[in-house]
Amino acid sequence: MTKVINNSAPLTRDHHYVPRFLLRPWTRAGILWGYYKGVPRADLRVRKLGVGAFCKQLDLLSLKASGLRPDALEREFFGAVDDAGAKARDALLRGETLADADQRSDFGRLLLSLDARRPPVVAKLRNEGAAALRSSVDLDEEVIEAMREHGVTQAPSAYFEEKTGQSLDDRALLMMQKLVDNPEVGRRLINAQWRVYRLGSGDGSFLLGDRPLIRTAGYSRDDCVWALPLSPEAVFVAANTEAVAAKLDQATGCELRERINESTMNQLGRYVFMADESNLPFVRERLAK
Repeated sequence: MTKVINNSAPLTRDHHYVPRFLLRPWTRAGILWGYYKGVPRADLRVRKLGVGAFCKQLDLLSLKASGLRPDALEREFFGAVDDAGAKARDALLRGETLADADQRSDFGRLLLSLDARRPPVVAKLRNEGAAALRSSVDLDEEVIEAMREHGVTQAPSAYFEEKTGQSLDDRALLMMQKLVDNPEVGRRLINAQWRVYRLGSGDGSFLLGDRPLIRTAGYSRDDCVWALPLSPEAVFVAANTEAVAAKLDQATGCELRERINESTMNQLGRYVFMADESNLPFVRERLAK
């Protein structure tokens, strides 16, 4: 990742793990209605705020001592992913097929980024990833012996951080770029059967959750289906095989809405967003469990 050019720009500390442009279609008069399960009564509650108030975490992707700005990962890397992905999303909503390989790649990277920047994934990279990097260096006998010969008694990882001014925590966090640009997963997704299904006037509407990307199976399995609601009336779906895509093509609007909304609720973090009240009974029932 290149260094941020505009070092005078204000630091961004509120890092969104669901881009605001994905949330915006579910607003009502510019306000997003986020429904969640109350504690301890398990009643249905709602927060009505702007899109910037949801799906974010303070310093989620902030770097410490990498030679980059603290918000470089959020601003530079994911900013570029979101900008290109938003254009591809808009093209899909306009009815375009994204025959251009670059556009398909842009949208595929957006989908993979939605998993890569989820708070549990980020926390795992920060903790387990950094620990693995430290162990790999600190337990290397050749490295330890070389440092002893030079009279260095520090742990190799601590010595590296002190001398370079870099953080192994940052190095572990920056590995999430490889999750987004994983060639094996990305190739399978980009070459899948892509569809955008639209609901009719009597089919209800799609929900959007705070974990919006749906994947039904491992990325390499023939029965894998990826899905992302694009608006209350439209959903993007990618199937690994033509046979699975053909079955989806035969589903009615109501059947698709039920499947997508069920999957959304199954993997919900905290918030689910509704553009209207048609799904209120379903959401209330599911959150009460």
